[in-house]
Amino acid sequence: MRLDNKIRGIFVTALIVFLLPVEDSCELRITDEPFIQGYPAIYGDIVVWEDRRNSSSFADYRDIYGYNLLTKEEFQITIDPSFQEKPAIYGNTVIWEDYRNGNYDIYGYDLVTKEEFQITEDPSNQSSPTIYGNTVIWEDYRNGNYDIYGYNLSTKEEFQIAEDTSNQSSPTIYGNTVIWLDYRNGNYDIYGYNLLTKEEFQITEDSGDQVSPAIYEEIVVWADYRNSKRGDYRSGDIYGYDLSTGGEFPIIADSNDQMLPAIYGNIVVWMDSANDRHQRYRRYSIHGYNLSTEEEFQIGSDIGDQGWPAIYGDIVVWDDGRHGKSDIYCCNLQAMREVRKADSLFDRGKEEFENEHYEAALDYFQQAREIYLSVKSEKAAECDEWIRKTQEEMKKGFCIGTLLVALLVAVGSLVLQKR
Repeated sequence: MRLDNKIRGIFVTALIVFLLPVEDSCELRITDEPFIQGYPAIYGDIVVWEDRRNSSSFADYRDIYGYNLLTKEEFQITIDPSFQEKPAIYGNTVIWEDYRNGNYDIYGYDLVTKEEFQITEDPSNQSSPTIYGNTVIWEDYRNGNYDIYGYNLSTKEEFQIAEDTSNQSSPTIYGNTVIWLDYRNGNYDIYGYNLLTKEEFQITEDSGDQVSPAIYEEIVVWADYRNSKRGDYRSGDIYGYDLSTGGEFPIIADSNDQMLPAIYGNIVVWMDSANDRHQRYRRYSIHGYNLSTEEEFQIGSDIGDQGWPAIYGDIVVWDDGRHGKSDIYCCNLQAMREVRKADSLFDRGKEEFENEHYEAALDYFQQAREIYLSVKSEKAAECDEWIRKTQEEMKKGFCIGTLLVALLVAVGSLVLQKR
């Protein structure tokens, strides 16, 4: 299953690089409705989110919508006039929390059969669902506190995972490992559970709060407030833990606020206040970190407030407030890397042009142009203009050189005639 997911991620990323235009170095605006869209999730070439376009002045209803990155088609998933929120997706199954029955239940939808189905029926609240394979996990209030429950879509069996009398919430799952946020020790820690061995285990033990866990294969990541005052959630860091080695490690720890991490492969993404630390109301941008190269990078632009990132393969999605309300955007990291390489070549070309090293400038411009064309960037046209200007300067140099040669020949001829 893990190998299949990696192959699918590589294949989908390659297709999306080829088919999608590149805007502002890597970004694509998915939604442009005049209403709020938020909480995106992604699997393969399908992005889903909660959408308020069907709200009225009487009720702020929310539906679940989806978008196919390959076909560029948007589609509505839920139509009930209530609240459908916080979607998650795996394969052809989309799940969400649903308020149509007067409490939050978990519902699902099959993208192939286009059939909706109810997963939970308990009269208390079930919320914050997540899914991997045929297993759906959520936080459940039926026992008077939040516990972690699960459901097998194949066997249609429900089961309880966490039973402690304190609150357990914000679950996530990868393979047979379930991770959640746990308050049993008087602060928020990260706990886990193995569905095969039915063993529970503690991941974090620091007295500060650790929240918003995410998992991919053996790596768990979370937002960590051990370096902040108790209850101060304005300067979180991102930490990680390797389940195979039992080792904890910091990913990013500085004075800015980092929160809501997500992970796929070696890439961790999160919300970061680095570009707006002095504002009264913080504005967040999306940042990433490569666990292999240990390099941090910003994703997309920092215009507007950006949040709730999710990642699959090389595709990152988030909600984005640059247009005065929240839209769904995505960025192709592979295209972003290529474009930034081209940008560097392009800048070097301009430097060589200014220094009148036209042959070197032309070479840099042509290399940049090939990369821009490969990712369908509009900057290829700008490269064409600089190539034209460079070639014109080279022609001027050629003409002057030719004239000098002609003059030398003429002078030589005169000298010979006088002799």
